[in-house]
Amino acid sequence: MQDLQTAKDELSAEHKSELESALKSVHAAADAKLHEVEAKVASLEAELKEAQEATAKAKAAAAASAVAAASGPVAIGGGFSIDQVKQTMNKMYGKLRTEFDEEDSYESDVILAKLLAVIKSTTLEITGVVRKTKKKKKKSL
Repeated sequence: MQDLQTAKDELSAEHKSELESALKSVHAAADAKLHEVEAKVASLEAELKEAQEATAKAKAAAAASAVAAASGPVAIGGGFSIDQVKQTMNKMYGKLRTEFDEEDSYESDVILAKLLAVIKSTTLEITGVVRKTKKKKKKSL
């Protein structure tokens, strides 16, 4: 019986040694994986910080661009700014007011002829300005 107890103790010691060795191996692998994950987390945090900074810079640039666009002239079709169109329309209105007397009555064909004349002269005036501006730009190149 004592032989049986001794054999049991020896087997238990061998098994314990194998288990401890396996446990150390698993522990080492877990530590290695933990360090790998911690390095990946640090890398991702750095990338996130860079992305947040880039986003903040982009938002600031967009805001500055929006402010600049809002404060400067806005180009519309044909390359004219809104201010230029408003100016032209005001000139046209002024010309039309000189063509008509508030106290008089006019036939529709006379009204249309006067409107056409003012629109035509204003159009020629604007296109002349555009042509001169384009010629100046070509000369400066």
